[in-house]
Formats: sequence, structure tokens, C-alpha cells
Amino acid sequence: PNGTAQFSDAYVLEVSSPTEALVSIVQRGKRGAEQGYCYKDVAMTVVQVVKDEAELDHRNFEHVGSVASSVRWITSCEVELKESGTYMVFPVSILNLDEDTSFTLTTWSSKKIAVRRQGMKDLHLLTTALHCMFMSHPLRKVDEPFENTKFVRISGERGYWYFATNVTKKTFRVQLDCSKSTGLVSNRGLKTDDAIPPGGSMVLMMLTADGLGHLKLTEKRNCELNDVEPYHTPALPETAHLHVVKGG
Repeated sequence: PNGTAQFSDAYVLEVSSPTEALVSIVQRGKRGAEQGYCYKDVAMTVVQVVKDEAELDHRNFEHVGSVASSVRWITSCEVELKESGTYMVFPVSILNLDEDTSFTLTTWSSKKIAVRRQGMKDLHLLTTALHCMFMSHPLRKVDEPFENTKFVRISGERGYWYFATNVTKKTFRVQLDCSKSTGLVSNRGLKTDDAIPPGGSMVLMMLTADGLGHLKLTEKRNCELNDVEPYHTPALPETAHLHVVKGG
């Protein structure tokens, strides 16, 4: 099916028997496009709905596969769908929230897969699907600055995503500075300062390539545990639901 990489849409895959699959997001080609047309940054995550309930619920998700950041005509994710049942694909274009990123979603598999588009009444589904990706992505780098805290970085093909979680009784403050990086742009700015409440987790920053040139990541961070009230600097964007999950 065709679609746009907006937060209001997901895709449901109904799998009748176990199979390997290639899930791809195909953007409009450059041939015949208007002058200056460029491919958009695209990410996607694939989850399995592990409980059979009438209403889809974020607590039922299990990470299957994902692509953190890509800027190309076709972005693909190879997944192993080990069981028959329901899976979901969440495509996102992080830095192009004010415009449609048109694409076609394709699946290739040895067994039949039924695909349907589904709008999301609860945008928390997307948030938690992404958080599942941060906790399970094979290329994630995890540091534990303090007991029961995590600082996670995922390196994508053309970008970097940062995530933190706090399972302590104090506020977990994370200062992240990527301002010396080159060839990268951020959805929140290149310097952030976030105080995450007890039992909370959040996407700190999403960096993606500013074009097709050379990328250089320079990262500095400082972490503290204290008793300050939670805050976010800069303030979270309109897509704040994408960043914060309170209560773990």
C-alpha cells in the first residue's frame, strides 16, 4: 500500500505461517522529479503483537526488526516472523514532520502475508514501538551511568538515535552535546538537557544526515542522579509523545 510517513499511520501484517520477510519503504524516484527533489530520512520498526486482543495495546509489543535512519530510495528491513499472527510496521520520517514523505510499503516473503493500513488513535503505540526498538536493536550501545539507569545509542546507516531510561527513585539528568558534529541535523537541537522522572524513559535526540555528504559524530554527555523536578531543555516539540514515556 501507499502512504505517508506520518505519526497517524501504521501497517498491520497478518501472517498465516512462519516465514522470513523483507519489508521495504520505497520513496518516489528521482527520475522525472522536480529539480531539487531529495530523498527523505526514513526509519521503521517492526513489532509482533504478542497478545490476541480486540484492541491493540502497546504493552503487547515485541521487537522483531528495525532500521534506525536511512536516506535512500529504498529502505529495507529483513525480519524473521517466527510465528503466525499479527505484526505491525511503523514508518517514520523524523525531520520532515511538516511535509508528507510519500512512499510505497512492500513485503517479500515465501508465505502469504496480508497487509492493511491502520490509523492510530493512540499515538503512544508508536512511542512504545520505538522504545521497544531501543531496548532490543542489535546495534544498540548501552551504558549504565548509575544502577538502574540506561543510556542507549543506536547507530543507523545515516544517523544516530539516543534514548535513556530511569528505574530509580531519583531524577535522572542527562546532558547531551553533539554540537561539534558535522553533516548531521537534530529534531531537537544539538544540545539537550533532560531531567527524567523516576520510572520514566525518553528518546533524547534523533540525528540524521543533512544530505549525502560525510558524517562525523562528536558526542559529549554528563549524567546525574538528583532530586530536581523533571524538565526538558529545549522544550519538547509538538511530537512530545514521541519522546517521553512516564512510568517506565
